[in-house]
Amino acid sequence: PSEELQERLRSAVLSVEAYNQTVDQANETIERSKTAASTSSLREADSALKRLQLQQRRWEPEISGACTELLRLRQVRQEQEELKDEAKRGLYQYMSRTMVSYRAAVNGFLAKCSTAFKIAEMDVGFAGGEPRADFSIELFGYRASVASRATDGPHFDTMLSDGDRRTLAFAFFLARLDCDPSLAGRTVVLDDPVASLDTHRTSCTVEAITGLSRRCGQLIVLTHDPAFAMATSDALAEAGMGRGGQLSVLRLARDGEWSTICACDADELCKTVLERSIEVLEDFVCGPSHVAAIDAVKSIRPAVEGLLRLKYPREFRGARDFGAMANRIRDAAEGTRLHRLAGYVEELHAVCSYYATSYMHVERPHTQAVPGDAEALSWIERALELVDVL
Repeated sequence: PSEELQERLRSAVLSVEAYNQTVDQANETIERSKTAASTSSLREADSALKRLQLQQRRWEPEISGACTELLRLRQVRQEQEELKDEAKRGLYQYMSRTMVSYRAAVNGFLAKCSTAFKIAEMDVGFAGGEPRADFSIELFGYRASVASRATDGPHFDTMLSDGDRRTLAFAFFLARLDCDPSLAGRTVVLDDPVASLDTHRTSCTVEAITGLSRRCGQLIVLTHDPAFAMATSDALAEAGMGRGGQLSVLRLARDGEWSTICACDADELCKTVLERSIEVLEDFVCGPSHVAAIDAVKSIRPAVEGLLRLKYPREFRGARDFGAMANRIRDAAEGTRLHRLAGYVEELHAVCSYYATSYMHVERPHTQAVPGDAEALSWIERALELVDVL
């Protein structure tokens, strides 16, 4: 019986120990649950509560209407974004096609002008959300983009002269007009388009202006260059623009402290000193002349000396005044072009020196009388005879 009792006691002790172990584990679980409930569970519960409160708020009449409007606006924005993307794709395609025609037109004009550069590439993009075009030029094998930054090597800012830049800008302007479907109803203004251009490029510009005049509603060309004005007006007149008063040549004329616009004779603007001088002499002889005798005789030397320099440019190159020219005539070898003027050298000297010796290099010019018509006519006729001989 004692052994049985001891066995039963051991069994009871083991049961108690197992029970205590289970209780300890349960306590640990409880403690962990308490700890979790005091941190994350409370936060989760708080978040859940806030969500429930917001959901309750969401379905209040005032908030429900605002949410419905928000959803509608989001849908509108999505539709607008889709339309924007579609328009952007269409614009890109249009710009790409336009750049192809621009490049052909620009390079065509540059080729006419015999420029050493051309448009190598043209590209379109939407940098910064704005449609933009970029192009690069090619010059002697070097390429440079207009949008690139300056470097020590060949660069757009340093590869072109001022005349090249103006030619390129005018070429782009013409290309733009070519793509304008409303050009026939537009007024086109060109402000000094040949500044810094050589003779050949100026001629190409005149040709382009003539073609443009046939396609636009009205063309206004501003310039400081009388020769360009004359060339342009002549070209437009030959193209038929002068019929029916369609062509007008105007100029700014000084009017006291102000300026006024008046009619202009482009040919008159381009007359040389030689042409004006001979015209003054001939008008005085034919009479009645609006030029006073003293002013008419001033044109004798420019007419005679200018004609000599025009007909014998090589022979008189470097001769600074008429005295040096007369000496070259006297010293000319027999058989040369100047030698045939040897018989006129004294008359040339007398006629060309008349005004200076009689009315300039005098002791008392302030009391010197001006020549009368008869005196002036005599010397002018002698000058015109020399002009006919020369």
